[in-house]
Amino acid sequence: MFSYCPNCCSPKIYSNNGLEFICPSCNFNYFHNMAASVAALITFEDEVLFTVREKSPGAGLLDLPGGFVDHRESLEKALSREVFEELGFHVDISAWKYFCSQPNVYQYNDMTYHTCDSVFITSVNSKPELTLEKKEISNALWLKKDTIDITQVAFDSLRSALGDFIVLK
Repeated sequence: MFSYCPNCCSPKIYSNNGLEFICPSCNFNYFHNMAASVAALITFEDEVLFTVREKSPGAGLLDLPGGFVDHRESLEKALSREVFEELGFHVDISAWKYFCSQPNVYQYNDMTYHTCDSVFITSVNSKPELTLEKKEISNALWLKKDTIDITQVAFDSLRSALGDFIVLK
């Protein structure tokens, strides 16, 4: 991850496990922790709202609305913000019900991010009008629960969560 210490620029920085980086020159320690991300299972009757990714990783594959959690932001607030940014409609933070979490590896621009993807569910009474964030989302579609092909979903974590969701009655 580091060739040089970000604090003193020493080339002596090292890691024994890829999680903690130590510089013996200035005693700098960096812990490369997991990033928090969120995903939304938005349902209407027997359908689930999916997005189609515009760019890598997973360009052209199915995804759930969501994204990374910002500093000083709750999971639910991040999810409501991401849904609004990506799809243009508001979901109150109190509407989200926790479903599960899954570890994931997110490869972006030659950088590996280890994430913990928290999945939340909410139901809507009618299908909202969508305004897509075109730089992130190429399409959005409602799929009937019994027709979801999880092999077309971009991330292992969401394939696992959707597999569990599909078997629910």
